[in-house]
Amino acid sequence: MKNNPIYGILYMVVFCVVSALLLTVPKLLWSERIEENKLYMRKLAIVRAAGLHQPDMPREKVERLFRERVTEEDLGYLKLLVARDADGRPVAYLCDGEGMGHEGPFRFIASFVPSAELEAAAGAGARRSRTMKALVVYELNETPGLGGRIADPAWASQFGGLDFEVPKAGSTTGETEALINFTTVRVQPNDVVAVTGASNTMRSLNQSLNKLAIAMNKGLALVPLDLGLTPDQVTRATPGYPKGFVPPPNLRKLDKRADFMVPEGLVNLAQGCPVTLVDGNPDGISGALSRITDWNKKSNEDDYVEFLPNDMLQTIQIDLGAEREVVCVVIWHYYKNAVVYRDVIVQCAEDADMKTNHAILFNNDYDNSAGLGKGTDQPYFAGWWGEIVDARPHGRLTNGRRARYVRVSTCGGEAGEDTRFVEIAVYGRETYTGPADGGAVEAPASEQAAPQPETSAVADAETTPSKPAELTEEQQMERMQADPAFAGMELLEPVALMKEADLTALLPPSGFEKPELYSDHPVRQFTMVPRGTRNLAQGRPVTGIPGEDGEPLEGQLSQLTDGIVGGDGSVVELFPGIPQYVQVDLGEVRDIAAVAVWHGCKTFTVYRDVVVVLADDPEMTQNRRVIFNNDHDNSLELGQGKDPAYPATGHGRLFDARPDGPASAPARARFVRVYTNGSEGGGEDNRLVEVAVFGK
Repeated sequence: MKNNPIYGILYMVVFCVVSALLLTVPKLLWSERIEENKLYMRKLAIVRAAGLHQPDMPREKVERLFRERVTEEDLGYLKLLVARDADGRPVAYLCDGEGMGHEGPFRFIASFVPSAELEAAAGAGARRSRTMKALVVYELNETPGLGGRIADPAWASQFGGLDFEVPKAGSTTGETEALINFTTVRVQPNDVVAVTGASNTMRSLNQSLNKLAIAMNKGLALVPLDLGLTPDQVTRATPGYPKGFVPPPNLRKLDKRADFMVPEGLVNLAQGCPVTLVDGNPDGISGALSRITDWNKKSNEDDYVEFLPNDMLQTIQIDLGAEREVVCVVIWHYYKNAVVYRDVIVQCAEDADMKTNHAILFNNDYDNSAGLGKGTDQPYFAGWWGEIVDARPHGRLTNGRRARYVRVSTCGGEAGEDTRFVEIAVYGRETYTGPADGGAVEAPASEQAAPQPETSAVADAETTPSKPAELTEEQQMERMQADPAFAGMELLEPVALMKEADLTALLPPSGFEKPELYSDHPVRQFTMVPRGTRNLAQGRPVTGIPGEDGEPLEGQLSQLTDGIVGGDGSVVELFPGIPQYVQVDLGEVRDIAAVAVWHGCKTFTVYRDVVVVLADDPEMTQNRRVIFNNDHDNSLELGQGKDPAYPATGHGRLFDARPDGPASAPARARFVRVYTNGSEGGGEDNRLVEVAVFGK
């Protein structure tokens, strides 16, 4: 019987039917209970956020409190829940919120403290607040420990009592705005310490909360941005993965995004505006550049502009005709095939050369191949819905950025696709209405200061590719200080904290041969650090192997932490030709942002085999971390270094100890060890002046 073909067919039919029943029947039987539980989780979140919940409170009491103490109001611009105490007095205003995280949507309840003062000023029936009461996330799809931390009561506790009504940027009349600011260090009353490594989730939560804060503070409405994505305006193509596709790092999932909330009345400022090529191949353009602003978002053959070759950065620029208020830029690359475009960079400025009030709004160039700075935004699949780039200065939801020119770069797509633009829209207002600074102090984050390309705005295909113009060190410092990624931080220039520094610039002698890996910029050393950071090494004991008998040839090791980096008495000469190091004991494990080292620099000198190591124990075995290594031939047997050699100067050399750059969490260590092994150029000198460790 079992050998009969009919038996096999019947067996598979029965197996499939049983499997389908096992999956379907429980869902049908339990669907009502599942839905009830979802509704209960929201009610529980509301009761908790209102401050009415008690430990071990049974479900029945939660349901009763919600039924008896919570009422719903529709304010027109906001649907609101009002929670009351036993005497009927309002104790919390609550709002439903949602966002799109890295792994999927999340939902939360935000509660606010009623403000009689604001309500009296706003008039009868108003519901106003300037302070948050609580945040409770009740539905989540995020990774535990990263985006999933938004549901952690310990992290969410920082919203309790959070004041979000703050002075309006650029105001001289005491005006205020509603702003919740996600930062790395909490300094201001409206600051929230964001979860590191969950940028998408943080950005979405920040935007959703600010929408509610604005409504509770001033009663302003925000609406979803209407991009005109009707079937007659776009090609509804949802292709699969391309052949030979290798996902780039940090690729964003192909998920429907949450509504992009903006003030009412925005228009597409770019429609019909002239488009020019400012960088790329003028002979490799197929299609008129005017297609990019014709408001045709379809992805057919006659709807896009193609640029060749596919491995060259192509940059186009849109002239809005006058200074406008830009709220967001929307990009439609060719999307009929599944393409992840490389090096998508969006900039805006008041002038065609991208200098006045310049800002990089988006940059997913993760390897800095475009030379505009290493980007931290995610690569993404081009889709018919377009890619929205927020141009508003950090935290603002109602005001955009003052700009006339918008520039978009792309360098082909993964798997050898060409650069193809379908449409670029610029949403905003014809007349700038924002703060006086125009957004200049709020440039978006980039991992490093980015040199900007010089521009000659020439028509369509008649242009000469331009080269980037490097920012001065002062401009780089200003940009870092204005970068919202470093909110709550301050600029550290180590030499400013030292005594007697000699900042005389020294030129290399004739015949000097640079090492294979070598960098002489920047001369001035600087980074961003948490406020209150200080030199933890000053006055701390120094040990190590500076010579054959454990003593340096000249000077005392204690001079290396005395805070003096100039003069004859500050130099410590180490014995050359043997493995040597000095080691600073901070006394206990501390948070370390950066280490600075000064070498002897009376003459032009490039020191060999500089290695900086952190650890919790003096043997450098526990929690050991190498933060810099330019020992290119592994002569110290600590591993082959990939960092560049550099010339010693009176500014010292700064080594960032934070694993993911200045905006990330500090390293932790007690001991700092610095190796060095003589100098390049035929000299045998091996001199140290100072070791500084900056942290808390």
